[in-house]
Amino acid sequence: MEHKCKFGKKNEKGRRAQQAQLLLPVPDGMSEKVFELLVTMKDDHIKSVAKCDPLIIEYAKKLVHAKCVQKKSYIKDKIRGITRFLRKARQSSGLNSLSLKDCINPLQSSLCLSAVKKLAGFDENTAEYKIPSLALKIGHSLKHMTRTMKHHAIESRGV
Repeated sequence: MEHKCKFGKKNEKGRRAQQAQLLLPVPDGMSEKVFELLVTMKDDHIKSVAKCDPLIIEYAKKLVHAKCVQKKSYIKDKIRGITRFLRKARQSSGLNSLSLKDCINPLQSSLCLSAVKKLAGFDENTAEYKIPSLALKIGHSLKHMTRTMKHHAIESRGV
């Protein structure tokens, strides 16, 4: 006879940890829905970078507001994509403190371009991407975040 654990299956361990994290207070500057979304993401380096960058949190807020919580997987994919870009930009520049706001600076355009090329697998010989849709998605996300930064700059000048 096989032993049956009364605490459930091994793969439920992650769910319990996620549920326990939901009992913690929501960090300052983060809405409850965004916090719940980030808690349910895969626990890795990408999640930790996403939680620490204020512009990514702002982007997640806008996505949650626009797409509602029903499209969690879509929002998570967007957040993971832009966070992977940030990690690649940090690796390219050698600066671990580089934020997404720093990347969007026009002076850093060559850094952004090289990070996107590396992430999407650009081949210099054939001038083709292995994953062309990823480069487009990151570009659209960066464009959206640039608009958000511009909006904040206009608001802060008006006050």
